[in-house]
Amino acid sequence: MFKKLCLLLFMLCQPIFFGTRVSATAVKDLDLSISLSEVQRQKISFEAPDDSKRKQYSIFLMDSSRSMGGRSVKQTKDMVGKFVKESGASKQEHQIALVGFGDEATVLQAFTPDEKQLLSALEKIETRGKTNLYSGLKRAEQLLQEVKDEGQKNIFIISDRTPTAGEKVNTGKYGSKDIYSYQFANAANNLAQKMKAEQQVSFRTFVFMDKIVDSTKAFARTFFQNIQTDGAFDFKDVQDMDFVFKSKEAGKDFQSGTFNYGSAPAGKEVKDSQAVYHYSDSYFEQSAYAYRKEKNRPYDPRLATMSLNLELAAWSSIQEKNYLLKNRNAKQLLEEIGFEKFKANQHFQERPSKDSIGAVIAQKKLTVKEEDYTLIALAIRGGGYEAEWASNLTLGRSGEHQGFREASEKVLTFLDQYLKENKVTGKIKLWINGYSRAAAVTSLTAGALNKGRKLASGELKAEDMYAFCFEAPAGTLKGTGNDNERHDNIVNVINVNDVVTKVGPEVYPFEFTRYGQDSSLPDKTLLPQEVYESAKSRMEAELKKLDSNLNYKLEEFQAKKISILDIFNGLIVDDPEGKRMNESLDDIIRTFAVEQIKHRNKYVNVYQEDIRILAELYFTTRVEDREKLTKSLFKNLVTSMMLGSNATRVKNFVIDWLRNMGLVNHSEVRIESLAETFRELVFKFMIKHPNLSVTLIANLDPVAQAHHPDLCLAWLRAQDENYQKKKIEAPEPSKTSKRILIAGDVDIKVKRETGEMEKYSTDEVMELSTSAAEDTTVLVQASEATKVDYTVQTIDNKDGSVVLTEEFEDVELNAGEKVEINLYKESEDKATELVKEGEQLSSETSGKEESSKYYSTNIRVENENLGFVLGGGMTRFANYSPLYALPRENAEFVGWYKGDVLLSSENTYQHQVKAEEELVAKFREVKPNDQ
Repeated sequence: MFKKLCLLLFMLCQPIFFGTRVSATAVKDLDLSISLSEVQRQKISFEAPDDSKRKQYSIFLMDSSRSMGGRSVKQTKDMVGKFVKESGASKQEHQIALVGFGDEATVLQAFTPDEKQLLSALEKIETRGKTNLYSGLKRAEQLLQEVKDEGQKNIFIISDRTPTAGEKVNTGKYGSKDIYSYQFANAANNLAQKMKAEQQVSFRTFVFMDKIVDSTKAFARTFFQNIQTDGAFDFKDVQDMDFVFKSKEAGKDFQSGTFNYGSAPAGKEVKDSQAVYHYSDSYFEQSAYAYRKEKNRPYDPRLATMSLNLELAAWSSIQEKNYLLKNRNAKQLLEEIGFEKFKANQHFQERPSKDSIGAVIAQKKLTVKEEDYTLIALAIRGGGYEAEWASNLTLGRSGEHQGFREASEKVLTFLDQYLKENKVTGKIKLWINGYSRAAAVTSLTAGALNKGRKLASGELKAEDMYAFCFEAPAGTLKGTGNDNERHDNIVNVINVNDVVTKVGPEVYPFEFTRYGQDSSLPDKTLLPQEVYESAKSRMEAELKKLDSNLNYKLEEFQAKKISILDIFNGLIVDDPEGKRMNESLDDIIRTFAVEQIKHRNKYVNVYQEDIRILAELYFTTRVEDREKLTKSLFKNLVTSMMLGSNATRVKNFVIDWLRNMGLVNHSEVRIESLAETFRELVFKFMIKHPNLSVTLIANLDPVAQAHHPDLCLAWLRAQDENYQKKKIEAPEPSKTSKRILIAGDVDIKVKRETGEMEKYSTDEVMELSTSAAEDTTVLVQASEATKVDYTVQTIDNKDGSVVLTEEFEDVELNAGEKVEINLYKESEDKATELVKEGEQLSSETSGKEESSKYYSTNIRVENENLGFVLGGGMTRFANYSPLYALPRENAEFVGWYKGDVLLSSENTYQHQVKAEEELVAKFREVKPNDQ
C-alpha cells in the first residue's frame, strides 16, 4: 500500500528517481515446494467439459442441528457465501438452492442465481434439534426432480456428525457394530446411492471432524466417504478452501477461482486480501503485438487483468511472517492454473535490503498452432518490499535509472539460471509482470530483451513476450528508441492521477520515459463526461467486491491555497480555481525536479545517500508509529512556513522526528546531514511553493489511493468481459487536454458539450481545465470596465508537457460586455477562438519548446527583519506564480516591485512568468503612533 504520510518527502524525492536476516549461504533460491511445509489448501473443482454442462444445479444441505451452533454455523455461512459469489463470477451458470436440516429439513431458498436472495436466505438458519440428514436428502431429491433441462447436479453436505434422527432402515451398509445410530445412517446412505444412480448427482461432503468424538470419528470418515463422489473434506477453515470453476468456450479452456495477495483487507491489517481470477492458456495464442493498432486499448483486457492478478499474488504475504514463505500466494496461484517447477529467487526468501529485488517464476507447456512452447511466468515483487524503497531513490549520474537497471539485471540473471537449471529449450513465451517499482524493473527487463539481450537457453521472439507494467515510474530515457514499435509488446497501464507514474520526470534535463505504450485508465480529463461516468460506475461496482472496501476518493481532491486574510480558517483555504489532481501533481514533480534537484550529478553527489537512509528508516518503522510521527512533523513544518521560522528551528523538528522514528547506528554528523537534506529539499520547496505544498498535504488520502492496487484492479475488471459478462467497448481517450488561465475581475460560465453549466467569479487569476474529448465554451463577462488576459495551454496527456500556448493579452471589456472562448475537441484540430462582439481576436502562440520551459522568479526582500515572503521559485512558461508578503510585528507591506515599477501593493499577488526575473518585496516599519 502506498505510504501516504510520507508523500511529501518521497513524492518530492522519489519522484525523480524514484527481524533477523536469513543468511544468503543458508538459503539459495529454495524450491519451497519440497523444502517447507505449508498450509494445505483444499481445492474443490467444478468442470463443465462442454456447453451442455455449463449450467450447474447446486444444493447446499446444511446441518442446522443444535451442535452446529457458534463457529460451525458461521463457517458454513461463510463457505456458502464464498461459493455463491465465486460461482456467480465464473463462466459457469449456477442455480443454487439452500436446505437446512435439523429435526426436519427446510428449504431456505429454491433454485436461483440471485446472489442477494441467497445471502439473505443464509441468515435464516437456526441451530436446534438433532441431525436428520435423510430429510435433507429427500428435500434435495424433490428439488432436483423439478429440474427439467440438462445440467450438472451437485449436492454439498455440510455437517459435524453422522445422522442422529429421521428415517430408520435396518438393511443397508451399516450394522449395530458400526455405530449405535446405524439405522439413520442406512436411510441416508441408501437415499444418496439412489440419487447417484437415478439423477447422476455429484456429492461432496464437508465435515467438521474436530468436533466429532474420537470413538465415532472412524465411522464418520467412512460414512461420508461412501456418500461422496467428488470429494470428502475435513472442514477446518473456509479461508483454506478454494473453489475452481473450469469450462469451455468456443473450444477454449477457461478457469476461474480465487487468489490471495499481500494487501490488507479493510479492518484486518494482518491478513491478505482475496479476489477472483479468470485464466486461459488461449490468452497467449495471439502475438503480443496483436492489439498494437487499437488506439483505445492496445492489449487484451482479459490478459491485462490476469497479469495484475498474478503480480499482486507475487507481493509479500502480510499474514505469513516467515520470509521463506512470503511468496506462497504466487506459488498457490501459479500451481492452480497449471504451472509447475515454481521457484522464488534468493531475495524473496529473506528480509528485503536496500537494493534487493524479489521475483518468482514457473513454467507450463503450451501448443499454439501445432507449435510447442514453454510458457514462462515471471512476476516481480511490487509490494511488501520494505527497505527496497531505497533502490527507488538510487538515481545514478546518467543513463537509465540506476536502481531500476541494477534490479533488472538481477531479474535477468535469475531468469537465465532458471532456464539452465530446468533445461528449457525450444520456443519460449515469456509472461512478465510488475507493479510500481516492479513495473519499472519489468519495463527495463523487457526493453533489454527487445533490444537483443539473449537468454541463457531457449528461443524467445519479441512477439512471444507479454510484458505488463502497472502504475510504472519511468526508468529509461527519451531518445534511446524507447518509442520504437518493437517495444509495443510492453504495455504500461497508467492512472493519470497516480504520482508514481509521473516519476522520474520527463522535464529537461532529466527526460525520463517508459518503454512501450502507455494506456491510461479512464479519467474525466480524458473522456467525454457521459462515457467517463459509465466507466466509473462499473469500476465502483468492482471496487465494492474487493476486500479493501475502498470508497473512490480521487474526486474528493481539492486544491488549497494560502489566504493571509483568512486567519480564522487557519490561513489555508479551499482554492476552487485551483488545478485538478493530475495537473497539481505534474506541477509538483516537475517543479521540484528542475528547482530543487536541478540535475542528476547534484542529486548523486549531495542528496542520494541521505535520501536512501531516510527511505530505509521510514519503510522499516512500524506503520502506526511512522504515520503518527510523520503527520506531526509536517504539521510543524507548515506552521514554521507560515511563521517564517529560521533554519535551526526547522532542522530541530526534523532531528526530533528522526530520533523518534528510531534512527540508530548513525553519527551525529550523519543525523545533522539528514536533517539538512530534508530542510533543503522539502522545507525550501514549501517556502517557494506554499500552495502546491499545502494542497499535497491536505490531499494525502486521494493521492495515496490513486496508487492503491485495488483501484487499478477495479478499473481493469470494469473493462474485462470475464467480470462484466459482456464485451466492453473501449472509449478513445483524448491525447490532449486544455488549461485556461483568465486574469481579471470577471464572471465566468463554462458550458460543456453535455449542456452542463459551471459558474465562477474571480478578481485575480482563474484556472480551468477541460478534456479535449469534447467541445467547451467559456463565457467571460465584466461587471465594470477592465482589461483581461487569457492564456490557453494544450497539455499532452501522456507526459503532462505543454505542446502549445495561445495568449490573448490586454483584452478590454466594458461593463456588461462579454467574450466567448471556444475550445474545440481534439478530433476537429482547430485553434482556440476568442470572440468579442462577433470579432475573432488573434493570439500570440508559443510552441512546445518555449511552453515547456521553467523560469525562476527570484524574490529579494527589502528589510528582511520586517517581513518575509512565500512563493517565487520555478514556474512553467505563461503560468502564474502566487506571491505572499507577510509583515512581522510593527511592520507593513509596501509593494511588489520590478526595478522601480510598482506591480502591486497587495500582500497577495499573482505574477505571470515568461522569463527569469527578480522582484523586490518591500516592507517598512510602522511606529506605534502610526498603527
